[in-house]
Amino acid sequence: MVIAAQAAASSNGVINGIYVKVNNEQNFRPDEQDVVGTKPGPSSFVGAHTLLAHDALAGIEVTSSPLPAFTPQANAVLQFAEATTLPKPPLRAALIDSYFQNVFHRYPVVDRANLADVECSTLMKQAVCMAGSLMRHSSRTDALELTHSLYEKTKLMLFLNHDPDPVTSLATLCLMICWSPHPTNSLSLDCPWQWTGTGVRLALQMGLHKDATYVNQPEAGRLRRLWWILMNADRLQTACFGRPLGVRYSDCDTRLPSLADFAGVDISSHVFVQYTRVIAVWGEIADIGVRGGSTSVAVVEQLTDSLCTWIADLPEEIRLFDPMGMRRPYRQSVSELHMVYLVTIILLEALSIKRYEQWSTSIPAIVAASAIARLIEEVDCREDLSSMSSTTTFYVMAASIPLIYHYPNSAERRQTRQEELQILCSALERMSPRWGGASVVRKNIEKIRNVVERYAAQQQHEVSEQAATANSAFIWSQRYRPKDLFPFPAALCSNMVLLDTSVDEPLDFGDMLLPLGDEALSWAFGETQPYDDPFRLNVYSEVFTMVDEASDSLNSG
Repeated sequence: MVIAAQAAASSNGVINGIYVKVNNEQNFRPDEQDVVGTKPGPSSFVGAHTLLAHDALAGIEVTSSPLPAFTPQANAVLQFAEATTLPKPPLRAALIDSYFQNVFHRYPVVDRANLADVECSTLMKQAVCMAGSLMRHSSRTDALELTHSLYEKTKLMLFLNHDPDPVTSLATLCLMICWSPHPTNSLSLDCPWQWTGTGVRLALQMGLHKDATYVNQPEAGRLRRLWWILMNADRLQTACFGRPLGVRYSDCDTRLPSLADFAGVDISSHVFVQYTRVIAVWGEIADIGVRGGSTSVAVVEQLTDSLCTWIADLPEEIRLFDPMGMRRPYRQSVSELHMVYLVTIILLEALSIKRYEQWSTSIPAIVAASAIARLIEEVDCREDLSSMSSTTTFYVMAASIPLIYHYPNSAERRQTRQEELQILCSALERMSPRWGGASVVRKNIEKIRNVVERYAAQQQHEVSEQAATANSAFIWSQRYRPKDLFPFPAALCSNMVLLDTSVDEPLDFGDMLLPLGDEALSWAFGETQPYDDPFRLNVYSEVFTMVDEASDSLNSG
């Protein structure tokens, strides 16, 4: 093993979810050395604080395993399952094209030049075909059967160590994250959560969490992309499931990806770079929720500043609107990127609103939710829902809650609200065959919606008495730069008009959110909460029971 100095500084780092720029010079300090291989290969990362990092061990060569990496029995299994048999050339070409069109902007694990190389791994090609088959337009009834077959082949090759190259294995693990057919409230080893964990552990062995590992690496850009694919997945899943982060911010110093990490600059590379930056805020918000601590105004404002900076610095090529306010040509990846940003606003509002115990959303959350619904409508009209990731079901869940709890006085605006909720529910129906979480989310949305609307019908006469309380809580949430968070024309969605409300002007019932009795609909991300209960609704079952009993009493009267 070789002693490689740890970089004391790296550019465009993330500190507690806030983007910072520091000196690009790497200052090497012998007292902060970590043990890593000269490249991600047979030598695995060993932290400087362990006994294995002793200087006397630095010159010892890595010994090989006493067991063979690949056995005749494994080869026989692969042959019997035809695991190494790739799709026929015409289909393979179509699936590879689908990967670069529909998947690469989220999972840029390999470049076209790598796949075109005659020495490209069969495992890598099989995994790319699997991911490409999952997210493409297809009228064939057996489309998912093809994906399942390719998934099983890829998984078998991984488990039997078909390819000795750790970089190929890591890239394959990143693509396995795409597979999510099972209901998200079921236990399974075949799910993004498990594949992400496996990938993170391999990446940590390779030392990819330390920026020093990338020094003089011929594939440094690709390796950095692989690391951040895993970090993105880790942070998305923490927000969805309320589980602890797999890698804490303090555990790594690998700089954020940049366009220099790609073989060529295009829309996909721009999207991935910006996707990673906004997902970093997801991770910080979710981590605060998992820890369960109180959130200060300063932390909320700091995260808000990060979002405002992100949207202000977004490259023109991947904005929804041009400087004149005209809509740019449709691109699914760009629309999805903005959905991620808008969901981040909702998550941030949820984090800040936990400070108040009586209300369930805010004006910025309503505007963000309405915009998400309209972007999903556009994607659906283009028949591109098949190109969306499994995490889209969480985007829909996050957007549904603010819309459900916003109950306008105006009949026209109530109609718009119903229309946007229907857009979200219809999208879930169409995504259900591909993503197991879609049907679970749809059932929960209907449950919440029924409870809220029944409660509203019973308690509407009390709302005016509670308006003052609501006003103090939600005017506060409007004070931090709503115009900077939403630098879009009114054409984005009908609820953009809510941002024109003066902060000094009391809101009427048409802009208020319905309370749920004396309890709040908590937005906390409790560790024990499943994906289908991201806002901890189960803890309010007694409230639902109370509403049911009140309804029965009214009906019997």
